Amino acid sequence: MSDIQLNSQVVNDLTRAAKDNGFDYELPSISARWLRFGSSSPLMHGVSFVDLSHNDDGYLIAVYDDELRHVLLDSQRARPAFLPEIPASALDVVCVRDIKQLQESLQTVFAFVPDSPHPSQPQRGREFKESGLLNQFHADTCQLSDHTEAERMVKQRIGQNILREALLKQEGGQCMVTGLAIPELLVASHIKPWRDATDEERLCLDNVFLLAPHIDSLFDKGLITFDDDGQMLCSPLLSEESKQILGLRKDMHILKPLTAGNRKFLKYHRENIYMTVGGSGRCGACPARGVGAYLRSK
Repeated sequence: MSDIQLNSQVVNDLTRAAKDNGFDYELPSISARWLRFGSSSPLMHGVSFVDLSHNDDGYLIAVYDDELRHVLLDSQRARPAFLPEIPASALDVVCVRDIKQLQESLQTVFAFVPDSPHPSQPQRGREFKESGLLNQFHADTCQLSDHTEAERMVKQRIGQNILREALLKQEGGQCMVTGLAIPELLVASHIKPWRDATDEERLCLDNVFLLAPHIDSLFDKGLITFDDDGQMLCSPLLSEESKQILGLRKDMHILKPLTAGNRKFLKYHRENIYMTVGGSGRCGACPARGVGAYLRSK
């Protein structure tokens, strides 16, 4: 079996089925006969990846947890597959007849939460969510270097898109300050900027807010920040007229409880990004020149 590669139609079928059911990015294949897919979804709390293949009997799913194996077999969609080899560390392989059954089985795998995860399947929770996002980022950018500005910008866009998709699911598609519920407009806004952060910090859910475009721009430029209670602070560089035009009110705040991680990154933002009189932050300040002239000079 290992000497025969999957044909392009089967690869397309497996890829579409995986991505339609929560396993939204491809990981390095374990062999020519098996495709591995991971999930960046914050909704996942069970397995971290799925291995898929195909032979004359149907579509194949490698199983790394005995409980999941029984769940799949009890569903009457799957049956044992008798193969000369199975993926390393897999307990078994189950077989389904057609794409519809594969879709249904993948939904079961996605929703499955094991009582005692197999060592090859990391436990979920917030730590796994973030490691899953980081794994996806590394997989999606493995062909890119940091040698040119163009490559660095592409990597940043990829990372922000990964975070944005995770946040849209986690936050219900709403701006975390204004409540704006137009997902197409919302931006994944880093608290500690991408340029200053490690890869782990860049893909950390505690280091990002889902914001409306104007709130993102103000936050990115240091014209607003938030205290440890989530209350918005406006830079002295913003005139009362500007705040009124932008719809900034004194009672605006983060519309969810802040985590300890949020507070850690916000401390960095207040000390290094937020523009105050006298320039205590990195951006500094020069109120006499006005915010427009100051930003154009940067």
